[in-house]
Amino acid sequence: MPKIKDLPKYPHAGHRQRLRARFLQSGLDGFLGYELVELLLTLGTPRRDCKQMAKQVIKKFGGLRGALDST
Repeated sequence: MPKIKDLPKYPHAGHRQRLRARFLQSGLDGFLGYELVELLLTLGTPRRDCKQMAKQVIKKFGGLRGALDST
């Protein structure tokens, strides 16, 4: 049985940390709409990939403005 350290690394490991670090360093400059939604979703969604969910929200509401204006 392989040891944990010998298993292939998850390709998206550290994504949340990189997303937050980018926000803390530059604010929202250069963020795409889905990335902003993804950042917000990571705050309340532990241990789940939020990128696809964020893209679905943007698509469903027709963009960032529609997503933010939705109730």
